[in-house]
Amino acid sequence: MSHHAARPSMASEPDVIASDIPVAPSLGPVKMVVAYGVWPVTMMASLMCTLSMVRMGVPAAAVAVLVAAVILAGCTALELWMPFRSDWAGQRKSVQLDLLHILLTEVTAHAVFRTTLLVLALAFGVHLVRPEATGLWSQVGLGSLPLLLQFGLGMLILDFGLYWQHRCFHSNRYFWRVHRVHHSPRQLTATTGIRNHVFGPLVTASLTLAFSLLGPPAEVLVMLSVWIIAKGWLQHANADIRTPWFDLWFPTPRVHRWHHSNHTAEWDNNFGLLCNFWDHVPWHKLPLLGRHMAYQRTTFFLPTDRTSPSLLGLSESLMDDSSLLNNWWQQFRDPLRDWVDYLRVDTEPWGARLSGKALTVLGWPVLIVGAVWGAYSLHHAGWAAPGVSVAVTLGCVACVFALQWLNPLRDDWRGDGSAVRLDLAHILISEGSAHALVTVAVSSLGAWLGWSVGADLWSLLGLHGLPILAQFGLGLLVLDLALYWQHRCMHEVPLLWKTHRIHHAMRTLSPTRTGRHHPLSPAITTLIWASLTAAGLPPVVFVMCQGFAVANGLLQHANVHIRVGPLGRVFASPTFHRWHHSLRPEENNRNFGPNLSVWDQVAWHRIPLLGPRLAFQYTTFRAADDRGPERIGLEETCQLAGRGVMRNWAHQVVEPVTWWVKPALRVLSWPVIVLGSLAIAYVVVRAGAPPMAVVVGVSIGVIGLGLLLERAVPYSEAWGASLTQRNTDFVHALMSGAVPNGLFQGLLLGVTLFFGFALNDWVQGWGLWTRLQLDQAPVLLQFGVALLLLDLCMYWHHRLMHEIPVLWPIHEVHHSASNLTTARAIRNHPVGPLITSAFFVGVGGLGMAPEIFAMVQACLGSVGLLQHTNADLRLGVLNHVFCGPKMHRWHHSA
Repeated sequence: MSHHAARPSMASEPDVIASDIPVAPSLGPVKMVVAYGVWPVTMMASLMCTLSMVRMGVPAAAVAVLVAAVILAGCTALELWMPFRSDWAGQRKSVQLDLLHILLTEVTAHAVFRTTLLVLALAFGVHLVRPEATGLWSQVGLGSLPLLLQFGLGMLILDFGLYWQHRCFHSNRYFWRVHRVHHSPRQLTATTGIRNHVFGPLVTASLTLAFSLLGPPAEVLVMLSVWIIAKGWLQHANADIRTPWFDLWFPTPRVHRWHHSNHTAEWDNNFGLLCNFWDHVPWHKLPLLGRHMAYQRTTFFLPTDRTSPSLLGLSESLMDDSSLLNNWWQQFRDPLRDWVDYLRVDTEPWGARLSGKALTVLGWPVLIVGAVWGAYSLHHAGWAAPGVSVAVTLGCVACVFALQWLNPLRDDWRGDGSAVRLDLAHILISEGSAHALVTVAVSSLGAWLGWSVGADLWSLLGLHGLPILAQFGLGLLVLDLALYWQHRCMHEVPLLWKTHRIHHAMRTLSPTRTGRHHPLSPAITTLIWASLTAAGLPPVVFVMCQGFAVANGLLQHANVHIRVGPLGRVFASPTFHRWHHSLRPEENNRNFGPNLSVWDQVAWHRIPLLGPRLAFQYTTFRAADDRGPERIGLEETCQLAGRGVMRNWAHQVVEPVTWWVKPALRVLSWPVIVLGSLAIAYVVVRAGAPPMAVVVGVSIGVIGLGLLLERAVPYSEAWGASLTQRNTDFVHALMSGAVPNGLFQGLLLGVTLFFGFALNDWVQGWGLWTRLQLDQAPVLLQFGVALLLLDLCMYWHHRLMHEIPVLWPIHEVHHSASNLTTARAIRNHPVGPLITSAFFVGVGGLGMAPEIFAMVQACLGSVGLLQHTNADLRLGVLNHVFCGPKMHRWHHSA
């Protein structure tokens, strides 16, 4: 126990503090009965109701929540009807802060506690089950006692632990920093009992768990939990509750008000939480324990002439005029900051040295081993690989941030909020999109090819028989070799360096910097991991390697003072990686190993065929002072000054790839969109979707992509459409496109219903397509025949619209525009789409399958829309086969 006082003592401590509160305010007969009876009745009724519900099979958590809600409602009503002090009422903001503590503090504490227990149980392969039959409670014969006697013994045992927890929270300076949050209110209401720092409920839950492991009956555990809840609401309530016969043995409202006094002579008393028995024990008189006690007196305190102290709460209320969430965050954050400050004060240099040395030496191995062991345990507990990855990553992030907070390398690298927000944008968008796209592509390729590998490389080499640790080491070597050359190529190849330099533009280090990458880098990394899986790496080894990579990657980019000593010759430590981020080229073109430093020590430049092709003609390993370089990051920061996070993210993603993205868009957009339209139409119609709806959906998608391409790679800047032109295109799409086609489809449906037979089924059964047995041909052959037939019809339809003077005024509407855009393709006279629909119905009447007909319509629709785009799409030799934008612009010449 610390000798240091928790709070600064006052200049003089009078024995009795004057109070303006009368000893016994006058009450009416009804209120008098309630004042004297509410405490014992509430406590006994809650225990009886609890016992009844538990024996009825109601879950313990539901019982506790129900009792807590009922008693809180009763306390609130008592505070309104018969308040103890009227000046304590109406503190609306204080009550709202209490409710925020219920939602954030209590829920967070219990979530963290239960999650920690779950992870520990999975990591060590144990199951924390309350040993009711074999526990110490039964072994010493307590299980045979009457239930009421067991409840009393349980109250004494549990309260003994809670008493010393509470007393330590007052006498120890470190614990007092968190417990003072509970003592900050200047008035008491029922809800102030729940105002705590997260650390308090965590310790209480740990003591309750330890008590439950003794094996008491479930009824006793739930009754004790309900006793704590009911007692807590009542002892903090601003209600005139009188308990003259219970004050000596239980922490009643009057007893607990003295504990919340503002005066040190009063609040350093009454620590009991369930009963007052332990407060009566003269601990300070015990031979060995007494000399270490901070409070040299019996801790029970109850003046007989007064009902409460004159002033409650701390001198500072830990509550300002800012928002409730800011107040809660301040009460959560400030004690933790004080802990860090205590570790660094000059009065305790040995503590600072001891803690700093421990974190510096043990931080890396403990986190690495913990991540690998945690991944192994979670996998054996039945977790899927994605779940293991998320759990290990979140745990490592929390640990690394804690290390960075407790033992930072450089203070000038802290507090860069805008950089963290940019990191999060890269993690969520760049990392997420790259990983998702590669995963979907690899999975789709596997499904399309029907991969079924009977014997993978790992099995062929007989590696499955090795111990897990040996497989883990071998897998890490193979993986890291691939990642080493990926990383080195990012530096060696100028075109790849344009994307990788984003990661090197950071001027400070933090765990979130690990995810600041161009999407190309995580895409290649994901592909390497997928290749390792395809080689047959066992899932348990895969998650162990992933755990190692995640923990080491976070530490490499963290602002943490960590030393690995001789291990730096094998593993890529944080110091090793800080030199890689140096500002000087002769330093940052080294240390490429992501997890292992062994590859950097290989003299690759001396290998006959490989060496001459390497840009860096030296061994890349650099071992230097443990602190790392003085400055890191590129001279250019790859950030736009004064721009938002999303604007900077877009700049960092787009700018490095503009040299090849625009040429790729010009060359690949047309075939990708057309082939994609075919594939979508075929797959969706085969799945049962209506062909007409699919064709319309594909056309809308092609229009959207065409408009985006017009902005990315425009053919003519002068052809930009005005608002009036866009509105005209929209009206034509509605009145000249949708309405005529809708009328035509309705006419066909009416004819079919009038004659009473399914026209499509009859055509498919007896049409020319079936008679010629074209339905037995491969899909691509059917598609080619149908496309040639329909395109031949459309050719003569289009030519006649130009050749025949009567039809030209109808088609002239389409040629009236002075420029071309994707949406301009749908500017037509209403008669034009009707004629087109007639041709479609004529070819469809041959009886081909719906998916073939939908593919043909999607192909003609996408080609027709892209013909009119103002995007610089280049088909090359395909212009001799397909009517691309280049050919069609000549057709629209004036």
